[in-house]
Amino acid sequence: MLTKFQITASKSTSPESFQVWIHLRTMSNNTLVLPQCITSGKPRLWLTRFVASGSTGNVWQCRFDDNNDLFAAKVVEVLRRSDADSRERLRNEFRAYRILERAHKSGQLPDRIAPRCYGAFEGDNVDVLILDLCDNSLREWNELNASEQ
Repeated sequence: MLTKFQITASKSTSPESFQVWIHLRTMSNNTLVLPQCITSGKPRLWLTRFVASGSTGNVWQCRFDDNNDLFAAKVVEVLRRSDADSRERLRNEFRAYRILERAHKSGQLPDRIAPRCYGAFEGDNVDVLILDLCDNSLREWNELNASEQ
């Protein structure tokens, strides 16, 4: 299955001058499906709020066209040779999400122990994972002191 969509970076109101379009392709090993709210053949993914940055890449709160359901997009830009490590970590993470999804669907893992992953996508110099946004968990995590985390 080839799914193409565009990713759009935006400020709060998404004025045209802030839009960045990236055409993404489904990674060849992507067996996961986009959320049910995606109805158009070439949906746009709007990055609406920066959430965090880590060793793998940046996480953004996002939504798809014509839908207010929020998701997380983990984005890795591969602009330098040194970014290849981040890309490999993201792809390893995607493999782990696929294993967890298979275990959950088979009943071997009755509860989800990680955010649900909706797939991995690649574009020119960028890889993206689409995940459930665990916004409440993130806020609660930030409220913990270092020893509790």
